[in-house]
Amino acid sequence: MNKNKNIKMIEMKDIWEKYKKIEIIGAGTYADVYKAKNQSTNEYVAIKEIKKIRIKNSNKGILNESEIMKKLKSENIISLIEII
Repeated sequence: MNKNKNIKMIEMKDIWEKYKKIEIIGAGTYADVYKAKNQSTNEYVAIKEIKKIRIKNSNKGILNESEIMKKLKSENIISLIEII
């Protein structure tokens, strides 16, 4: 089965209804990372927005990064809350 078919595209406007964007904390070739606050729990999070233009060529890398983040458990590393 091709894992790339499981990628579900979500509009960022839907994300920003749940989270309040505070500031950009990182930018790169494939994605920008924002500090944000969950509006219902007041929890601060980092949201990685992958640039649409890069998704076509990097699905495998995105999936690999997501799988690794799911497995990481350490007080020194941020944890993955959800993949949207």
